[in-house]
Amino acid sequence: MAEEKMKKCPFCGEEILEVAIKCKHCKEDLAENATVQNDSKEKKKMSWTPLLYVLTSIFLLAIIAFVFIRKNYENEKAEKQVQDDLKEIVKLLISYKDDPTNGATLPESLEQIDGIKIDPWGKIYVYKNTARTDDEPFTLFSAGPNGLAGDKDDIYMNDYLINSFVKNYFKEEPKEVKSEKSAFFGVGIILREPNDEDIESVGKYPVIERTMKDSPASKNEVLQDYLKYSGNFLVGVDGKSTKNLSVDDTYKLLNGKEGTKVKISIETSIDGVDIEIIRGTVGNWLLIFRR
Repeated sequence: MAEEKMKKCPFCGEEILEVAIKCKHCKEDLAENATVQNDSKEKKKMSWTPLLYVLTSIFLLAIIAFVFIRKNYENEKAEKQVQDDLKEIVKLLISYKDDPTNGATLPESLEQIDGIKIDPWGKIYVYKNTARTDDEPFTLFSAGPNGLAGDKDDIYMNDYLINSFVKNYFKEEPKEVKSEKSAFFGVGIILREPNDEDIESVGKYPVIERTMKDSPASKNEVLQDYLKYSGNFLVGVDGKSTKNLSVDDTYKLLNGKEGTKVKISIETSIDGVDIEIIRGTVGNWLLIFRR
C-alpha cells in the first residue's frame, strides 16, 4: 500500500493528510483557509494592474511627445536649411546679374546657374524672373513639404535676406526703406496687380496672393479660410473701393496706427466677405523692392 503524503496544519502544526480539508487535531477548516490565501494572492495580483496601466500610459505619452518634438525639430531644421539655400541662390543671382556677359540682367531660369541646390524635400526651388513685369525683380521660394507652390507651407526669404539682397541688387538702399526704417503697422497682406484675366473676371482690383508670416492677417482664421479659394480680390478698405487703385496706394489704406481696426472687403470665386483686422507690426517687407 502506497504511503500517503502528509502536510503540517497551518494552524496547530500537527501532521495531517495532504488531502485533508479539516485538521483532526485543532478542528480548523483548511478549505476556508486555502480560499483566503487564494483571495490574498488575487488581490496582490490585482494591485499591480492600475500601476501597469499608469506605466503604459506614461510610456505611450513619452513616445507621442518624442515624435512631436522630433517633428518640430526637423521642421525647424528644414526651414533653416531653406533660408541658407536661398541665401546662396541670391548670391548666385547677384553674381549672374553682375557678369557683363549676361547683360546685367537676372536669369530666366535657375537652370542657367551652376551650383543650385534642391530643397530639403528634394524639390527644385521655385524661381521666376519678374523684373520686366513687376516691381519685384524676382520670385524665389521653396514649395515646402508637399511640393505644391502656392500653398500655406511655402517658405519665402526672411526679412534679413531680402534686405541684404536689395542693398546688393540696387547698390543702394531704396528710398522707401530709408523713410520707413522703423517698423510700420498694417495687416501683413501681400498684394499683386491684377492681370487681364482678373480684370475681365471682376474688375481692376488688387489681388491677394498670401499673408506674411506671423502678421495680423496670418492669424485671422476667417481670412485664412477664404484664401483657400482662388481669385481673392481686395475690393475695399474701410468702405473705400480699391477699384483702379495701384498696389502701393492700396497698402497706404491698409497701413495705419498700431492697434487700430481696419475693415477689408474681399471678393472670391465663391462669395464676398467683410473682415475686420487689428493692425500690428509687419516691418518694411512690403516696401523693400520699391525704388
